[in-house]
Amino acid sequence: MSRGPHRQAGLSIFEVTLVVILVGILMVIAMEKILRLDVDAERVALQQTIGQLQSALVIEFADRVVHEGLAATRDLEAINPMSVLAKAPATYIGEFDQSVPPGVAGGDWYFDTRSRTLVYVVRNTEFFEGALGDPERARFRVRLAFEDRNGNGRYDAPRERIEGVIIEPVEPYRWKRPA
Repeated sequence: MSRGPHRQAGLSIFEVTLVVILVGILMVIAMEKILRLDVDAERVALQQTIGQLQSALVIEFADRVVHEGLAATRDLEAINPMSVLAKAPATYIGEFDQSVPPGVAGGDWYFDTRSRTLVYVVRNTEFFEGALGDPERARFRVRLAFEDRNGNGRYDAPRERIEGVIIEPVEPYRWKRPA
């Protein structure tokens, strides 16, 4: 009894090529989504750290007002904001007397003692737009919030009242969305 022509089991070259193309397309889509998530995670981590610093600075401000009086808050603009946290983030590498310390990497925080600014070095530089480059970074400063009665932008005691403390960007920046 003859069974007819015997067909070979398995995939043809066309079917294998089609599978490889489909897997490649799915990998490209997945990589784009992973990149978008990585950029979003970095942006959110930066915002979370700034939020934690803002909360800790407000608590420090209130503690100084209660225990030492309003005058004790004047030097808050000069402090390293990381010093008011119970524990600095793992990505905080310390204080440096230069604008870009050697060996700094994307995702690191450091305090520039010359400019009295807290600096974040951006990891996903192609999706960040700021005024500073090489490396791309965002700088933040602590500023006293006060009623500026004479409009000179400085705190002039005792005519003006300190209302609080904020941490703010030194230069504007923005995150770009991955395509």
